[in-house]
Amino acid sequence: MKTFSLKSKFVFLPLLILLYFVFLRPSKILSQTPDPTTISSRVNSSSDDAEEAIGSGSVGLSSSDLELGAEGSVLQLVGMRFNNLQIPQGAIITSAYIEFEVDESQSGSTYVTIRGESSDNPVTFVNQTTNISSRPVTNTSISWDNIPPWTVISEKKITPDLGGIIQEIVNRPGWISGNSLVITIEGTGRRTAESYNGEASNAPLLVISFLPSGIPTPTPTPTFTPTPTPSPTPFPEGTIRFAVIGDFGTDDANEARVANLVNSWNPDHVITTGDNNYPDGEATTIDANIGKYYSQYIGNYQGSFGLGSAINRFWPSLGNHDWHTITCDILGCTGAYFDYFTLPNNERYYDVDLGLVHLYAIDSDTGEPDGRSISSIQANWLQTKLVASNSCYDVVYFHHPPYSSGRHGSTTTMRWPFASWGADVVLNGHDHLYERIDVNGIPYFVNGAGGASLYTFDNLGTLPPEATSIVRYNEDRGAMLITATTSDITYQFYNANGVLIDNYSVVKDCSAPSPTPSPTPTPSPTPTPVETPTPSPTPTLTPTPTVTPTLTPTPTPTPTPTPTPSPLIFNPTDDASIYKANPSANYGSLATLEVDNSPVKNFLVKFNITGVNGSQVISAKLRLYSVGSSNIGGYFYSSDTNWGQSSVTWNTAPSAGTFLGSLGRVKKGIWYEVNIGSYITGDGVYSFRINSTSTDGGDYTSGEGNSSQIPQIVLTLN
Repeated sequence: MKTFSLKSKFVFLPLLILLYFVFLRPSKILSQTPDPTTISSRVNSSSDDAEEAIGSGSVGLSSSDLELGAEGSVLQLVGMRFNNLQIPQGAIITSAYIEFEVDESQSGSTYVTIRGESSDNPVTFVNQTTNISSRPVTNTSISWDNIPPWTVISEKKITPDLGGIIQEIVNRPGWISGNSLVITIEGTGRRTAESYNGEASNAPLLVISFLPSGIPTPTPTPTFTPTPTPSPTPFPEGTIRFAVIGDFGTDDANEARVANLVNSWNPDHVITTGDNNYPDGEATTIDANIGKYYSQYIGNYQGSFGLGSAINRFWPSLGNHDWHTITCDILGCTGAYFDYFTLPNNERYYDVDLGLVHLYAIDSDTGEPDGRSISSIQANWLQTKLVASNSCYDVVYFHHPPYSSGRHGSTTTMRWPFASWGADVVLNGHDHLYERIDVNGIPYFVNGAGGASLYTFDNLGTLPPEATSIVRYNEDRGAMLITATTSDITYQFYNANGVLIDNYSVVKDCSAPSPTPSPTPTPSPTPTPVETPTPSPTPTLTPTPTVTPTLTPTPTPTPTPTPTPSPLIFNPTDDASIYKANPSANYGSLATLEVDNSPVKNFLVKFNITGVNGSQVISAKLRLYSVGSSNIGGYFYSSDTNWGQSSVTWNTAPSAGTFLGSLGRVKKGIWYEVNIGSYITGDGVYSFRINSTSTDGGDYTSGEGNSSQIPQIVLTLN
């Protein structure tokens, strides 16, 4: 018979208490992080808030309110200056927001972008042309999209977290406690807030929470829980699954959300498109920014967050923020990045042969000692590697995108002939958003939404003729999951809530022997993937094109300059808006073409193409000049040509045919282009019908409008 005495209870009680505090209350004994300090500053003079009319540049300081977005039909840039901010230089910003008081009731679609002035201690606003827009701005911006209705006068409204903007400002070498800072807001739609001149006690209020420099950042919410080193999930034999994250190393709630998403997939490998360790790639931040969330994939892991992986399954590429603390000399490069990771080759650029898939990490930074031009040592290394590859899928990835519609735009130096050398896909970051671009039939992805503050698509319409933006998304952070099998490869982007945003597959037979590299310098053409679009603000596209493996050129081709062909430019023979609410009315004489979903309006435009004379059309663009702003510029379809400008109505208009492309957010006073390359095949009459799912529709100049702004088709022939 077992007995348990009072004495034995006292023997075990200290042990039980110890176990309780070690295992059940670890945060209380391990976390010594102090509570953040919170300060606030309200706009406190009429020269500390101002509005600038975009276009004319006129600045006003005496308005009784602040229109975020537009005042009437005029888009505005709003500036606000906050004074005497008692924040030490280099403090860790844990959160920040601006509180507004509602001055007018409004509910229309409104999208704005928030930035800071990149100055140590900015001066007050003055009534001088472009006094707000001429100021330097921060690299960091925050999108405040689809702002909920403001319908209750005097109700308080707050912005999204502005911590990234404030962090960039207080990290400036010239920042000192007590300085001022400026925040600017611009966009479309309208939300009206109280100003200093309207009601000083309810002018905009900036609230900032921070920790002193050198204090570790508290655990973010939602809480991230590192998982043990997993064995890859069993999938059909020959399957390789890998995640792609970019611009992610922020050690905050957004990185935690993306990491939880990635770890839920249990991928075989993780690759990154750069900016792994914000803000400056330092040794003091690298483990919290990377290992805290992804240690289970890192080989030879020496950090504090778990045991790491028995073999390395984490394959990063360098970003510009990682380069901030890297130094190089004739012996090589040193920095926290190289101390932390164990990677092949020189660790700046390298390849990993996984059998079915071959990975190529490239360094696109200007600091790369082996260069980043098409004729550089690094480019020659990549070309040689691609030529020698026996893998079915060759995946190239690096930080700066050769093609992007985002805020940074395209890095043209990185437009190497990847497809000609043998690459199947190119993955990039740098712009904090997601975009899929078709470049002559090869998918390029911009995936920089792994944690850092999101960017807007500020460079729509700037891609060259060979590139077409297919899917764009910047409403939330997220990551890509790529699944390669012996019959196809699928690229998926999920937002941090696990919602599938984009799904794109390419069929490729990997069971056949790899093709022998061809000495022919021109590769065989790759068929352009066929899209099955779902026109919505966050489309999920599921095309399945068949792609012929690209033949590889000689390792050292010598480019031969060819004369640039002169484009052919055509204006419309007919164009007209059609209104569903007035189905029998003709609007062919209007100076604008309108597209809207409330009330429903479409427009038609028709062209007579001549002079092709059997030549190959290598580029075709439909160009429109925007005279209004909209969050969706329209969805473009082919249509029958049996209609006339002076007689067409909603009832008689041809229906929409094949989907050709779309425009995202458009602004007044800018030309926009839609790639219609496959539709224009030669001489003939071509017609288009344009519709929209947005209740804040777009307007464009028609053939009856300003002669310098009427629609165009621009053709480039071979």
